[in-house]
Amino acid sequence: MIALAQRIWYRYQTSPVVISMDRNMYFWNTSFPSVTVCSRQRIDEQKVHEYVQQHPEKFVNPTDEEDFSEFITKLANATYDTFLELPMHKTYGIPSEQYLELIQNLSLNFLPQISSGTTLPLLDQTTITELGICLSVNSKIAEYSSFQYWSDNRWDLLPWPTTAVVHPLDGEVYGQLIKLDSSYEVYFHGYMEVPEIAKRRYLFLEAYYTTVELLALELITSPSAGQ
Repeated sequence: MIALAQRIWYRYQTSPVVISMDRNMYFWNTSFPSVTVCSRQRIDEQKVHEYVQQHPEKFVNPTDEEDFSEFITKLANATYDTFLELPMHKTYGIPSEQYLELIQNLSLNFLPQISSGTTLPLLDQTTITELGICLSVNSKIAEYSSFQYWSDNRWDLLPWPTTAVVHPLDGEVYGQLIKLDSSYEVYFHGYMEVPEIAKRRYLFLEAYYTTVELLALELITSPSAGQ
């Protein structure tokens, strides 16, 4: 025992390096970050014009179309910061319970092209957020906030969508969104989270190309934490 202890002590003093094999490499799989993109141009002016033409009983004055366009644009972009800016005296008799459907019908089609460096595709889903109607990518819960789910008054659980996962040994992995026709705001969050106005957001101007790099940090809970 003395001789063994001396050898171990000598090895510790001369080369204190421990080599161990980590066998849980498959637990390193990490969900690809989710991103929610909110366009700053949300209302289609052509759809607004057609809506006004289809309801002449509501819009009788020459300036009604312009005023209604201003109202629906501010309503579609309403947040906690801009609620007081809504011209509530220009609702043209439309009840508030129809606002969401009206915004959905008059919204501009926001369909950027999505590509990634992963083997799994990045799925996108139109979702309703605190910032209006946005587009969430690689989310498992965005469909619960979709217009269709709300309008159908559903409360059931949906099948889990397949989200993209990455591995540290995969090297550099990317996700790319192109053909964004207007300025937009971006929120990064987990695939089981929703964007919220209290979190940091990034504003990108129209026709700008921006690269954002995200680093993953592994956090391990000590076994003694449960004692």
